[in-house]
Amino acid sequence: MFSFFIVNFCICFTDSFANIGTFTLKKDCCLEDEFDKCNSLFAILTNTNAIVGALVSSVLYKFVGMTRCMLLIVVAYLLSCGLENKIKLNKVQNNPKEMNFKAILQEIYEGFIYIKNRNDIKRLFATAIIFNVTMNPFCSVLLPYLVNENHLDVTILSVWKTVITFGSILCSFYFIKVKAFTIDTFGSFFKGYLVCYICMALGVYSFMNGQIYGGLFIAGMVIICLGMGVIISSFNIPCNTHIHSSVDTDMVGRVYALFNVASHSFTPLALGISGYMVGVNIFVFLIIASVIIFMGIILSTRI
Repeated sequence: MFSFFIVNFCICFTDSFANIGTFTLKKDCCLEDEFDKCNSLFAILTNTNAIVGALVSSVLYKFVGMTRCMLLIVVAYLLSCGLENKIKLNKVQNNPKEMNFKAILQEIYEGFIYIKNRNDIKRLFATAIIFNVTMNPFCSVLLPYLVNENHLDVTILSVWKTVITFGSILCSFYFIKVKAFTIDTFGSFFKGYLVCYICMALGVYSFMNGQIYGGLFIAGMVIICLGMGVIISSFNIPCNTHIHSSVDTDMVGRVYALFNVASHSFTPLALGISGYMVGVNIFVFLIIASVIIFMGIILSTRI
């Protein structure tokens, strides 16, 4: 178990560097009026890879084993890093900059000061925290609990999570054609998010009290998961687009790095607390999550 923890930690650590690097490169590679389309296409590729990658890795695991699968992951990350370095090569050669620990701390401090003077970015950070501390427990705690507690087949969990990804892809396609959410209407998706949580609470209550059958509950959760997938893209794409379009080029990497820290720092605590609360009383968890999302509505409408 400890070995798996170390491997997973290294993968997540490398993935964070890749995400920040890719996000920064999009600022250089995309036209300013095309950030929404660029982020939408990137979301489509990421989510499609999540589905295809899961299928491919399952086949590879079955036929080539765990060791070769892990080796392929390492090779994939090396190729990704090599591609990003190739894209940045000319920029680095033309503007060389020595980096040491003190310089890194200085850049983090400059990023913090920049964010401190931007009320829109601060509120965006707050809504990101609210979104992550409610969405991650939904995917990682609530759905597995419902499958386990109600003795459903584990395939149901896979279907629900696949539907979430599919909903995110559909929404991303929509954002390529239509700029539905600007930063001025950013709070709209939080209202839909709250509706999904309320519908889920009603469905769980009805199912656990025998008022609806298992098939209807599973189908209802499919619709809710589809909505959750749409909501994920409705948050990520406008949020990333606003950072790309409104943050100075030399500050994008620092702001996004701090954004990742802020939005994900509360996730482990949220998962631990939600795991305990769901085991004690799932409805208390759903009520508290709904209240937190309502706070997100208030914050996001003020951006």
